[in-house]
Amino acid sequence: MKTTIQVQNIVCSGCANTITTKLSNLENITHLQVDVERGKVSFNHSSEGDVPLVKEQLKILGYPSID
Repeated sequence: MKTTIQVQNIVCSGCANTITTKLSNLENITHLQVDVERGKVSFNHSSEGDVPLVKEQLKILGYPSID
């Protein structure tokens, strides 16, 4: 499954690098892409339960999702 999340505070490639590095460590998360210009994070995952984990990690990193 593929999910795209709108997030706050992505302003540069450094933000994108931080998000990519940290979220790549999560199990079942693949094909991670960060769109700095649009403030979106896209990724593939194996179950719906993975999405809240990604949102929680983004919040911890300082990039809360916009629901």
